[in-house]
Amino acid sequence: MHKEAKMDEVADPTDRAFSEEELLLASPVVLGFAFSEKLWLEFTISGVSDIEWSEDAFDSLVLPREQKSVIKALVESHTFHAAHNIDDVIQGKGKGLVSVLHGPPGTGKTLTAEGIAELLQRPLYMVSAGEL
Repeated sequence: MHKEAKMDEVADPTDRAFSEEELLLASPVVLGFAFSEKLWLEFTISGVSDIEWSEDAFDSLVLPREQKSVIKALVESHTFHAAHNIDDVIQGKGKGLVSVLHGPPGTGKTLTAEGIAELLQRPLYMVSAGEL
C-alpha cells in the first residue's frame, strides 16, 4: 500500500518525491518569458534550471574605478533603498531605474548593462531605439 506524505509533515516540500500518479498528472512544460525572443513561451521542465549568475562580471568591466563606483552606488541605492520612495501618477507603474548608455560601437555599453544585471542578480531586458 502506498503511503502519501502530507505537506505539513514534510520539512521541505521541494524534497518530497512525487508518486507515479502525481507525475502522470503533471505537465511536462511550464510557461515563461524568453528575454532573448521577448515572447511568452512553453519550456520543457527538463530544460529549466537555476540561473548561474557571474559573481565577477561587473568587477571585470574595463572602466575607470570612479565611474564603476558611481554606477554601482546608483543601482544598489535604487535597488535597496530608494525604490519605495519613487511613485508615478499611474498606479503600479514606476519604481524602475532606466539608463541610457551612449557611445560608439565597441565601447562597452552592452557589457556594462550585462555586468550590472549580474551584479544585482536580475534579468536584463534590453530595448533598442527601434522598439520604442
